[in-house]
Amino acid sequence: MNKKIKAGMRNIQTTETTLTTKEEGIKPVFSNLILYVLLAIIIAVYAFIRFRMKDVPLERDEGSYAYIGQLLLDGKIPYVDFYEMKLPALYYLYALIVKLTGASASGLHIGMMLICLLTSVLVYYTTKNLFRHEAAIVGALAYSAFSLSFYFFGFTAQAEHLVNFQIILAYFFLSRAYLDDKWYWWLLAGLVFSNAVFTKQAGATFALGYLLIMAMAVKKNHDNDYLKNAMQPILYSAIGSMIVVGFWVGLMYAYGVLDEMIFWVMDFPKGYTQLFTWDTRKEIFYDNLSTIFSNYPLLWIMGFVGLIFGIIKSQTRLAAVFAVSLIISAIISVMPGYYFYPHYWLFFSIPIAFVASFGMSMLLDLIKNGKTTVLTIGITIMSVIIIFASDLAKNKKYYFSNKVDKISKNAYGINPFVECKEIAEYLAKKSKKGDELVVMGSEPQINFYTGMRSPTRHFFMGFLTKGRIEEAEWTAEAKKDIETKKPRFFVHVTHPFSWAYVDGVKTDLFDWSIAHARENYDLVGIADLKSTGTIYAWDDQVNNYPPANPGDMRIFVFERKKQ
Repeated sequence: MNKKIKAGMRNIQTTETTLTTKEEGIKPVFSNLILYVLLAIIIAVYAFIRFRMKDVPLERDEGSYAYIGQLLLDGKIPYVDFYEMKLPALYYLYALIVKLTGASASGLHIGMMLICLLTSVLVYYTTKNLFRHEAAIVGALAYSAFSLSFYFFGFTAQAEHLVNFQIILAYFFLSRAYLDDKWYWWLLAGLVFSNAVFTKQAGATFALGYLLIMAMAVKKNHDNDYLKNAMQPILYSAIGSMIVVGFWVGLMYAYGVLDEMIFWVMDFPKGYTQLFTWDTRKEIFYDNLSTIFSNYPLLWIMGFVGLIFGIIKSQTRLAAVFAVSLIISAIISVMPGYYFYPHYWLFFSIPIAFVASFGMSMLLDLIKNGKTTVLTIGITIMSVIIIFASDLAKNKKYYFSNKVDKISKNAYGINPFVECKEIAEYLAKKSKKGDELVVMGSEPQINFYTGMRSPTRHFFMGFLTKGRIEEAEWTAEAKKDIETKKPRFFVHVTHPFSWAYVDGVKTDLFDWSIAHARENYDLVGIADLKSTGTIYAWDDQVNNYPPANPGDMRIFVFERKKQ
């Protein structure tokens, strides 16, 4: 072959290589830079929005967990000095947040803001490991938007945010095992996922997703010996889980409260979950489910179209099943007791993020299978802009205009959460270190705000109004604690939501409360909740304030009579 022919062949090969390189797309360093810039913008915008909402008054669940965190920092023992229907990890995580960010609504919300933003970043890296890396940015955006949903109280410091963080952290460790099959990723995943369950029991519903990522990893890394090689991840995950279970059970055993923990976590909820039936609550379920799909149509359409193609293709079928399993898990997570409280639905932050990311991944594969090109990056950028702009436009008043008290009132209606913050500010000015405060109602956020401890472990009256046989003993104990310790301040909440009596249940605690207060305390404050707005009366103003009528919703603030 002469030199001219050889030179010509080299030119043809060079041209083919150049064309192939251009077709396959841009260098990873540039595509990654673009995606990281998009991620940074998303995180920065939602951080700004959440920071603006940091002073939204706490609602009663937030207040309860935050106050429990304070009690733990005081050295109090779970299930004896205080109680709730949750496993112990929840209490210690809130104690950690309170310790790091301070005893205020803003501190608690800033702490949870950081957790939510970190979760969005974890969603990005997890979906990047499991699906196409361009599609990961859609998952991060979907999580950031949904986890801040007004309809499901995303602005709060609810426990669901903590559980979501740990579940996705566990999934992230699994996704790393998917890439390199190192034993320590399985161990870490087992540790974190088990702790998510010890934070709130509903986290266990996402175990199916855990197992499916495990199956994806085993299939990818050990396609020939599928069942044989599944034993290693199962073993190390189990070891991680047993470490966490052993730690929490051992700690409660060391405190001598193992039986009490079992009662509050397993026995008490049986009665709690029997208050409603499916027939009486199914409309709420369907309304919330409809809200989830109707308010994020672009994400769900993208996800469901991608799922169809994912199930059709044998190579992606298992990943598609994983994404579908997250929807099923989220539905199961909100079912216990048929309460369907809005914040329970924050668990849907997980499926919407992964389903949208998977859907985007499949759509990009249809365009350029496995290749990152200028076209796929361009489509990703346009998709993010459309989804991002749609979310910001739809929620512009909520995100950027509404004041924090209006956000609370719009979300919670006649609940007295704004009023509780006002009362706490008044009491904080009057109190001194060592003063105690009893709140007769279910508003422990007042204790949290003021830093004053309750004289009784029964600081959430909603636990004493459900008709359980133990309630007579608990009510007598609460009365004795209050009569014996004589707290300086006494707040009586005349509000049906704060007492939450079950139909047919009657106790004398409500009547005893107001009678005891009038006999032993001076009235120093009134918050009168009216449809036109709340009227406050402080100190001498209460003397001329009109008496309450039946049905009025008021909060009475008392100070111990001087001896």
